Amino acid sequence: MEHEYGTVVKMEDDRVVIRLETSEQCNSCGAKDCCVSLGDENARQMELPTRRKFNVGDSITIGYEPSSRIFSAFLVFILPILFLIIGYFVGIKIFASEGKAILSAFAALAISFIFVRAIAKLLEQRESFTPVIVE
Repeated sequence: MEHEYGTVVKMEDDRVVIRLETSEQCNSCGAKDCCVSLGDENARQMELPTRRKFNVGDSITIGYEPSSRIFSAFLVFILPILFLIIGYFVGIKIFASEGKAILSAFAALAISFIFVRAIAKLLEQRESFTPVIVE
């Protein structure tokens, strides 16, 4: 299990909002700009369920399975590209026109975003894809 560190920003009933710190792993990541919230380059926020009570400003450690992060990266970055490529080749086969094939590729790309969102909703329910509060 890998860990990240953060600070409690808000506590609501059985949910806690955590501001995650930028770690050393972030510096070498090619997609680090995708994780950063728009207002602050050094922080990300995450909302997690909890039964424990925390105060705003408490330091917190979360843990997650590396396989869930790898699968999530595949869903977000690779799957749409695959849909784009497959959409192009299906379009060229069906329409025999470059212009229509390009349109079908972009239509497949749009469908991939809907597909990724649906999978993300399903994965939210699985404990193996939800980070846990370690301490």
